[in-house]
Amino acid sequence: MAQVFPAALQDLLNQAGFTQEFGSVIIRSKMDVGPEKVRQRFTKGIDKFSCTIDMDYDDYITFSTFFKTTLSGGVKTFNYDHPMTGVESEFRFVKEPSITPLGGRIFRLNFQWEEMP
Repeated sequence: MAQVFPAALQDLLNQAGFTQEFGSVIIRSKMDVGPEKVRQRFTKGIDKFSCTIDMDYDDYITFSTFFKTTLSGGVKTFNYDHPMTGVESEFRFVKEPSITPLGGRIFRLNFQWEEMP
């Protein structure tokens, strides 16, 4: 069951640095002669997102607890509104997030998510 993303954190992703990569649904096979053979392997690919949110130190504590404890270090999934459609979707972290200081008590959280099929 997907966990709930903390309401205290920024609910919209930063526009700067946002990217979405469509998940591949095809397989390519090399042929002895001619172009590669291409066919559909899955009906839905796993889209990946690179995103950032800004937060203060108190939000950092909230996020740290959410990631390390609630999500068991990123193993479990969570619900979040899809960045493009706004529809609640299920996501999982691709790898551990990184944090960049912006000055004072403000930080930028950098992360990669994948949308679960």
